[in-house]
Amino acid sequence: AKMAYLRVRPEVALKRLSGAGGRPLLNRPDPLGELTKLLGARRQIFLSADIEVGVELLTPQQVADKIVEKLAALK
Repeated sequence: AKMAYLRVRPEVALKRLSGAGGRPLLNRPDPLGELTKLLGARRQIFLSADIEVGVELLTPQQVADKIVEKLAALK
């Protein structure tokens, strides 16, 4: 199985998650700090992904297209 890292800054992730109900991370006193800490803790795992896609400026369809394109290039 291949792993894809969908790269996004913590600030952007927080903004996107704010619309999602029931996210325990958002119920903490400093959700941005928590996201930043998680990114730091998981950075090495994320960087070991087979492909990386910066998703901040892309629509969901564009993200899917980029993933398919990058996976095809691995073959």
